[in-house]
Amino acid sequence: MADEVKVPVVVSGAPPVATQVKPPVANAAPPTITSKNLPPELPKPTGKESPTTPPTIDDDSDIVAKPLVSPDFTKLQPTNPAMSLRLVNRLALGGQRFEEAKVQGFVVCKASDIKNITNLMTIKDGVVTYGDLIVMMMPRVDYIGAIKNNEQNARRRVARAAVMGEGQELLAAALNEVPGSRENKSKIKLFQPDR
Repeated sequence: MADEVKVPVVVSGAPPVATQVKPPVANAAPPTITSKNLPPELPKPTGKESPTTPPTIDDDSDIVAKPLVSPDFTKLQPTNPAMSLRLVNRLALGGQRFEEAKVQGFVVCKASDIKNITNLMTIKDGVVTYGDLIVMMMPRVDYIGAIKNNEQNARRRVARAAVMGEGQELLAAALNEVPGSRENKSKIKLFQPDR
């Protein structure tokens, strides 16, 4: 019997299909289609039906004024209090602002880095965004240090401008007391250092 073909036997951990089918409920009656089971018949249109009238609003005085505002997404809190979060525009100047933030020391946040993430935020590829903004973080010590440095520089610039203004007034008063032409007096300038 060399011509006999052996059928391959497939061994599977799953039970045979016949044992997976649930047995029918014992007391259930077989379904039948009768007029008793059909929905009631609708009356045929006569063409004289009146269309439904839309509701009318008589007066708007009882409507309270309120703005259409999206929920606030700027009050994000980090899960690690030693970090500071910041929203950075990832598309501004072709992504240049985002790259500058990375150079400054910011890193991109994951959803697990944010405590009270809102449903307005989009989480895709492990990055949390809101429109053009991306949530980034940096150590709080570095971030607060940079803010304090900016504040000191701003105060120094304002103080320098105030000193220069006062100096201009004193110079003008002193030049008015000495004889000489206006042309020669205009050549005298105050020294202003670069920093």
